[in-house]
Amino acid sequence: MRDALKGTVLLGVLGLAAAPLAAWAQTDDSRTALASEASERLVKPAVAEQAPSRWQLRRGLPVHSQLLTWAQQSGWTLTWKPRVSWLVAADVEFSGHFEQVLGEVIEGLFFEGKPIRLVLWEGNRLAEVVPSDVL
Repeated sequence: MRDALKGTVLLGVLGLAAAPLAAWAQTDDSRTALASEASERLVKPAVAEQAPSRWQLRRGLPVHSQLLTWAQQSGWTLTWKPRVSWLVAADVEFSGHFEQVLGEVIEGLFFEGKPIRLVLWEGNRLAEVVPSDVL
């Protein structure tokens, strides 16, 4: 299968294969046309975009289990790869789209010294929380 994909750039986030690499050797106008054609073929997510929501983290509960619930409610899959989780110190409420609020929570934990980061695969509706030392 590897040979079948040779010369093709796979875009996992968008869920489609880009034009062969040789096509990018063309002029700027040709590249713009290829990019335009590719964007027209994008498939919309199965779950329609919803209005911003309110999200709550409850004191005394593990943050990862609450984020897993949020993901499920939003039609996303969340994988939590760190071997640890942390208890939420106080009740807190957020407002916004799932991806935005999840990013705020993970960024807050990171700035508290927790060694984690977030990787979003929007085309697949997959959010991965990984140790910050993982590339």
